[in-house]
Amino acid sequence: MRLILIGLCLQFATAALPAAEKVFDLSSLKEGALPPGWRMAVTGSGGPPKWAVVQDEVPTEIERFSQLAPAVNLRPVIAQLSQDKTDERFPLLICDEEEFGDFTLSTKFKIVSGEAEQMAGIAFRVVDEKNYHVIRASSKRGTLLFYSFINGERTQPVGMNIVIPSNVWHTLEIEAKSTQFKFRLNGKEAMPPLDNPNFRRGKIAYWTKSDAVSHFVDTRISYKPREIHAQRLVKSAMEKFDRLIGLRVVVTGAETNATRIIASTDAAEIDQAGIPEERLVIAKGEMMYLARKDDVTVTLPLRDRNGEIIAAVRVTMNRFAGQTQRNAIIRAQPVVSHIQGSVYTADGLFE
Repeated sequence: MRLILIGLCLQFATAALPAAEKVFDLSSLKEGALPPGWRMAVTGSGGPPKWAVVQDEVPTEIERFSQLAPAVNLRPVIAQLSQDKTDERFPLLICDEEEFGDFTLSTKFKIVSGEAEQMAGIAFRVVDEKNYHVIRASSKRGTLLFYSFINGERTQPVGMNIVIPSNVWHTLEIEAKSTQFKFRLNGKEAMPPLDNPNFRRGKIAYWTKSDAVSHFVDTRISYKPREIHAQRLVKSAMEKFDRLIGLRVVVTGAETNATRIIASTDAAEIDQAGIPEERLVIAKGEMMYLARKDDVTVTLPLRDRNGEIIAAVRVTMNRFAGQTQRNAIIRAQPVVSHIQGSVYTADGLFE
């Protein structure tokens, strides 16, 4: 599943917040494929689930300019296809790529079949397959219910009785802000807002029950990006050291000699590739120095509490008359020490 990341400035219910949007695009996937970055899991007992891309007719969203234009398109969708009738069996397809705290999510779902159950839902703030929230629709039971799994045990459901026809596409929307949740079904508020203190952030997942065969498509989530510890340290360093022009923290990238920027004074740089020379700082503990007309840049290694290099810190400062490489390094070292003093492990950069 290709995830398209689009920078936006959206509004949540009560305040304008910088936000991003992920669109789960299935258009490039072949039938039978499992989207990359997602994994199958099951809550409860029974056999493993079977999630895969299938072709299905989906209503056209764009305006039809002619009565001859098709009202539906044949498109790839995500489907849960296993038909194990075990009662306490809840198949999930979990997106492992990111966790979300405050977000709004929209998806289309269609309940296709099921003898024991006919359900489709979205699990959210997924910690693992035993701990998460879920909002699920049932055609067989005529209900839309919210509940949580805590250590694998279901909490008391909250929701409403409502006719949810099978083999019809429906739109489900979730708004999660702090402990407050709102749900809409086909554009209408589905139940009064809920307050639940469990699970402040987590992953999202498609969800079904027992032998329910259900399809999902057009899933998108707008969310407040999480500010990791490294980014908070960059901000605090900029406030503390007034001579700084720019600052960024870089870790080893996925490819040889590549780096990835995880924190920066320039927000547009975050998650972009760094420069190969920064890889040498991480791999060999080397120092990099660059002098220009008005500024100097020093890149130094960042170490964990055991002295192992876990990242590189690129420090850009105003240049003054008589500036030398030696005193530039001396000026940069307290900045790196400020960051290093609050980071004990590589994982601590991302907390």
